[in-house]
Amino acid sequence: MKIWKLTADVNNYDSIMAEDSNYDYTENTLDGQSRIIGWEPVKLRRMYGDGLQLSDFPHYYGDPIMSEKAINILKPLIKDSVEYLPMIFDEKNYTMINVIKVVNVIDYEKSEYETFPDGKRILMFDKYCFRMCDELLENNIFKLIDEPRRAPFVSDRFKECVEENNLTGFEFELVWDSEAEI
Repeated sequence: MKIWKLTADVNNYDSIMAEDSNYDYTENTLDGQSRIIGWEPVKLRRMYGDGLQLSDFPHYYGDPIMSEKAINILKPLIKDSVEYLPMIFDEKNYTMINVIKVVNVIDYEKSEYETFPDGKRILMFDKYCFRMCDELLENNIFKLIDEPRRAPFVSDRFKECVEENNLTGFEFELVWDSEAEI
């Protein structure tokens, strides 16, 4: 089993951003908590617009946004782990994907990480190791309790579905391979 960190391909596709230059995206930073109640769709624009194509998974302040095509394909895998937050964009139908499945699946004894000065909270992971448990095996997209504001993690099933359907803009960083742990 492999676990991947999900990011957007910023080198080959255009990014998007809020149309309002005064928009404070930190107010809506996704942290694993539900945002659907009171959500106000954000009007978007291209970041560069210099000939780069739009993708199915454009970069947007580090939060996941997907095209309608990507959502339709991936929904069977992620529907119980996310909520869909509408966005407004004239060129393509995009929806923010708020990952609300936050799990405790880290094997802390095998992982390598740095803590805040209090020694209790994790500042950052240098190496991820996961516990083989139902919570890990049953979720195709999730966030960690120690990193709810950071990029989500995805399963091999998620990655394979993206690749088999030629969805664009998705990048996957391998962060853990259970077979390498043996």
